[in-house]
Amino acid sequence: TATPPVAAMSPPVPAAVAPPATPAEPAVAPAPAPSIRQFQATAEVGGARLCYAVDHADSVLIAPGPGEMHYRIKNCVRVEINAPTTFTLTARNAVKTVSKSIKAAPRAPAETEAVAVAPASPPGAPAPAPVARAEPAATADAAVPRVGESWTYRTSGKWPTSPKRNIVIAVQAVANGVVTDGLRADGGSGLAGDVRRAAGAKPGFLSWDQIGAEFSPYLAAYTDMGSLGTLRGFTTPDVPPNWSQWYSELKVLGQETVSVPAGSFQAHKVEVWSNRRATGGPTQAGIEPVRIQYLIWYTPQTKRYVKMQRRVISASGAENEKDVFELVAHR
Repeated sequence: TATPPVAAMSPPVPAAVAPPATPAEPAVAPAPAPSIRQFQATAEVGGARLCYAVDHADSVLIAPGPGEMHYRIKNCVRVEINAPTTFTLTARNAVKTVSKSIKAAPRAPAETEAVAVAPASPPGAPAPAPVARAEPAATADAAVPRVGESWTYRTSGKWPTSPKRNIVIAVQAVANGVVTDGLRADGGSGLAGDVRRAAGAKPGFLSWDQIGAEFSPYLAAYTDMGSLGTLRGFTTPDVPPNWSQWYSELKVLGQETVSVPAGSFQAHKVEVWSNRRATGGPTQAGIEPVRIQYLIWYTPQTKRYVKMQRRVISASGAENEKDVFELVAHR
């Protein structure tokens, strides 16, 4: 008899398997909004000093001037005004814009000495003798700077992008051996006005927002350079943004002739080294400053220095900056 056909066996259908669940993306915290911790004004002769402190800002602007700030965390800047003026600080990032306004006013110069006035004479009486007016005291030392005196310097740096410009520094006040210097604003070069005070005979630094640090610009006007020798232990300012704990030493190297656009001068050459220990680690060695050398040429007849060279050396040993200031005119 014939064998019946065998039914074909179908393979089992595998059960459907759900794809693995995709892990949820971690929530990204929104960027914090900017905040203004401080914005205040201090009156100064011919202007005011505006100081601010800001958190989480991508840009910081002061209006009506000086405009956008280079330092976005904290700084102080001098503004030239002759009447009460409202300034607005604006801090912004991608999340929010915040503003704060304050009113600043200049400080009036010191009042001049009152002049005595003779009482009125009765009718018919002879005219009184003229009232003597005290003459200003003669300057005790003509070698020290005087109000209105100014110096024009030509500045240059080692990089193609380093600013090359003329700056003018003029004396605003002299009292008790302290000289108040004003850096004149120059709209063409974007230079904002500023003011600093220098103790004439005391070694130290002037840290300008616009041009960096100068070292004791009037040292030769108040000090016998020939007997100065070596000095240590004077205060050294931090280098922005946060490089601190510097130690400085001054040494007089001798005398030599130095030529600048204003002429040739027999000058005392001074070297100042500022040093600090590296703290930034290998990743910052190329940008972290650990040594700054100042070479300054002083001559008594110009009162202020005639030339200054400033070199910044990083933890890697590279020369990151080399700026030169040369006297162009003294008036």
